[in-house]
Amino acid sequence: MLNDDIDKLDFNDDKYINIYNYKKNKRGKLRKWCTSRNNLMFNIEADIESGSYGDVYCLTNKKFKNKLALKVSSVERKTNHNEIEYFKIFSQIKEIQNNIPKLYYIFSCPDYIYIIMDCYENGCMSHHLISEKLVDFKKMVKIIKSCVLTLDAIHKNGYVLNDLKPENLLLDKNYNPIFIDFGFAGKYNDEYKFMYGTPVFQPPELLQYRLTNDRYFISNNKKDIWALGILFLEIFTGENYFEEIMNDKSMDAILYKENLIHVFLKMKKILYNLPPSYISRKYLHHLDTFIFSCLEPDFNKRPSAEDLLSFSLFK
Repeated sequence: MLNDDIDKLDFNDDKYINIYNYKKNKRGKLRKWCTSRNNLMFNIEADIESGSYGDVYCLTNKKFKNKLALKVSSVERKTNHNEIEYFKIFSQIKEIQNNIPKLYYIFSCPDYIYIIMDCYENGCMSHHLISEKLVDFKKMVKIIKSCVLTLDAIHKNGYVLNDLKPENLLLDKNYNPIFIDFGFAGKYNDEYKFMYGTPVFQPPELLQYRLTNDRYFISNNKKDIWALGILFLEIFTGENYFEEIMNDKSMDAILYKENLIHVFLKMKKILYNLPPSYISRKYLHHLDTFIFSCLEPDFNKRPSAEDLLSFSLFK
């Protein structure tokens, strides 16, 4: 459950807990600060990540036995309110409470929003991609299935994530996936007049919208399924060749389809070069079927999360 303070927060009122003291090192990174509520003192032990969203730190406090994560974002970041709102919404979905972080505090100062949540020692999925040290295959199948179960619960409750990618998927000490960053989450069938999420994880049905930008895009849960396929294809192959396609604004629908086939063939070849000591040929076929079913270009034929649970990969 969320800290009681969070239910009272609103971007338009003065109920935020204000920072009144903090220390920075020579590089301008936070190192220690305390708050005006209960005089909480936090020691910042390390920098975890930095990105367009802001910075994430690992911190400790005597009140908590485990290490915590501090996410620092500019108050001007438009998705802050949405992220907090969907933290609250998703925490009420019983089936996924073990797959989203526990959120403890939200603080503010004139320029920044500070979100304190659990810290997960195995980091995000992108770390395993960058290190080229794949998680044991049986553990990986468990991670994939847990992701599908989480998406299934979110979708059946009428919501979509809209920004699933390796950086937004953490692993706890038992390698259970933890979904984070709900800044682009929304309701099923919501209308959008802007491109949202990360371009290289966008499905083909967004191509026409991206090229013309002259109509509303209707949010659907099949977007999350496409992103799931890209995510695990990237994890297993160490590459994401979709970036070149999605960043080419001159590409029309026909050329996009041709390039998509070329990318699929290239990544299938990399996938089938995984060593037999890591994955047997039998399970490689199951993995191939799962991933490229997620990457069905026709979203009407693309399986739902519920459909994916019946796939041979999980038998």
